[in-house]
Amino acid sequence: MTAEMLPFDITYEEFFVAPAFALASPTVGNVGVLKALYDSLHSRYAILSKDMRVAGGNSLSEVLVTIGLFNGNGLIEVSVDKVRIVFRGIANQADREVAKDCVELVQRSLVEVLNVEFGWASFNINSRYRLVEPTPTVSEHLRELFGSRLSELGKTNDGKIAERVGLIYENDCTEEGWDLVFHASRSRDNERELSVFAIGKFSNSKVAPTIADKVLRIDQAFDAFLERAKIEFPEAKET
Repeated sequence: MTAEMLPFDITYEEFFVAPAFALASPTVGNVGVLKALYDSLHSRYAILSKDMRVAGGNSLSEVLVTIGLFNGNGLIEVSVDKVRIVFRGIANQADREVAKDCVELVQRSLVEVLNVEFGWASFNINSRYRLVEPTPTVSEHLRELFGSRLSELGKTNDGKIAERVGLIYENDCTEEGWDLVFHASRSRDNERELSVFAIGKFSNSKVAPTIADKVLRIDQAFDAFLERAKIEFPEAKET
């Protein structure tokens, strides 16, 4: 199946080994963390006052620092337990590099201002692939790979219910303590698009300590998934 990858969304969460008590302390506090992140990011990526928020409360779980980026396409959220970073609409390699740079800047700031140690991390990646050629359709491609049959679960007025086949594929590296699971199926909105939701976990931050280390492994897992799903990309045209 020849396809092109459409802009994708990613949510990255990195969990602290111990709660970041300094986030709620009088000396640092959520405003101090917000300023540290602003100082680190603003020289490269514009941040407006309306994009920055802090929240406090009677419990540690209610203390929160939030920064919006890229006109709503980016989000940084820091709590006492973790940092959550979201990027929407990543379309090319330049976008990927910006996302990695933002993660590195956030990590560095949190280590400096909160003295945190990162324990484990998770990824959620929501991507889509659009067919380049008119045939086969996504359903036909998956049926050819994995087979299908008419369901005996029930009947409509026109006959039996048709099954649609998807793919669950896992890359698991137990030696390094990470895995990535792919759920792929025909898009509910477009027969010519394949929806792929990937969930990954890095159990030990010391194995792949940097975001570049993690992205390298994710790329390798995606390559293996694409090979298993028999998805090919058209060759770039010479200019």
